[in-house]
Amino acid sequence: VDVIAAMVEAAPEIVSWTDSHGWLPLHHACANGANPDVMKVLIDAYEAGKVAQDNQKRTPLHFYATRNSDNPAFMTENALLLTDSGAAELTDKGGMLPMHYACAYGTDTVVLQVLAEAYPESLTARENKGRTPMHLAMVNAHRDSTPHVVEFLLQHEEAKNTANTRDSDGYLPLHLLALALKGYRADDPAKRHNISKSLQLYLNAEPVAAADFLNALQALPEWLQDTAVVSQHVRNVLNEKIVRRLPTAILMLDGYMLVVIIVCFGMASANHIDLRFENAEETGVKNETETQLAFLFLGASYFMTRELIQIASLLSLGSFSSWLWDFTNWLDVGVIFLVLYFSVLMTDDSWGVSDETFRSGVTFTQGVLYVDVIVYLKSTYVDFAVFVNGVYYVVQRLLAFLIAVGVILLAFAQMFFFIYKNTELCDKSPLEGDEFYDPEAEYCRFPHCTFENSLLKVYTMMMGEIG
Repeated sequence: VDVIAAMVEAAPEIVSWTDSHGWLPLHHACANGANPDVMKVLIDAYEAGKVAQDNQKRTPLHFYATRNSDNPAFMTENALLLTDSGAAELTDKGGMLPMHYACAYGTDTVVLQVLAEAYPESLTARENKGRTPMHLAMVNAHRDSTPHVVEFLLQHEEAKNTANTRDSDGYLPLHLLALALKGYRADDPAKRHNISKSLQLYLNAEPVAAADFLNALQALPEWLQDTAVVSQHVRNVLNEKIVRRLPTAILMLDGYMLVVIIVCFGMASANHIDLRFENAEETGVKNETETQLAFLFLGASYFMTRELIQIASLLSLGSFSSWLWDFTNWLDVGVIFLVLYFSVLMTDDSWGVSDETFRSGVTFTQGVLYVDVIVYLKSTYVDFAVFVNGVYYVVQRLLAFLIAVGVILLAFAQMFFFIYKNTELCDKSPLEGDEFYDPEAEYCRFPHCTFENSLLKVYTMMMGEIG
């Protein structure tokens, strides 16, 4: 501070000089967290510097509002020094107040308190995109100070109400959180904790459970949905919707239709496999799938109607993108297509699909149907959802190990294959009494003569087989 004071005393005019960005020395001091003594020297020498705006119309207070690691006592004193000339009411080119900066970057609550007292309207003010401080806090939920910022905002009734405010694009603060996390892998435990804590605090404010609020919840990453579903507010909202007759009836009808499709598809497929692979005249197998096929067409039509209604409602809300990015919707579309396709084949087998292709196709479809059952149970039972997400988390962590094991298997299988290829063991057919003789085999039974058999042998050896 002595050096700064000496420089100012020697050339007082330098405190009013700006650099190429329009920054005064006071801007630099605020951006770098100077102590109050330095701030006082610069302010006393050039009082107008407190409201001076740079090329982006940012005041020194805008920069100081981004600080979050300074001494709280220093931060309080500096914030008070900078706000007593109306700087808290000045916006930058983007319409952002210092309060917007403070909530976006996550400053200390002492600075938030000074800003709120200097300009109370800043707690609900909108910048050029219509975003409030709550929007900017939620979109930056990964920052260490964000949970404290959200908690501070919710302590003020006027700011608490902005949990239901939509920006110029129609997004709630929860929407912005979901958009910010799209494709984001929260591998950092600290960031993951900050995001979860911020969401908990936001949900504790009990936002209005409108359709776009529920859509925003669905758009959250799965690991964060676990935090949402244990919130008392979300549980109350879901329970309220469940006890309503129509939503409950539809949810139960979804389950019934899925069971009917699985049972009927299994019965119809088994009957048609018998028809295709057995001599119907000799065995007496008859086509007895008319009833099952009727239920399959009914079930597929029901789910198709449900999807079309959902798409239409989301289009009316301007949230169709949430449908596109939801895996479960594409799973439903896949189920509808597969069930209709194979039902048509079983109704009219003149399409020229081979018997083996038909068998493989219905097998795959049956597997997809059971995956749909798991997704349905996950969406209706919280405990089941937690279990499924736990299994998914474990598999994710095992992925590197499984890849390493696969590489080792391939390496040893290929090495053994190269060692024995075109050797005596693989070139001759074994005779009776030889180690690898098999009277029913038309070729060598030594396991490393083909790459496929070598891979299988290495796998069984790894599992504990000896010999």
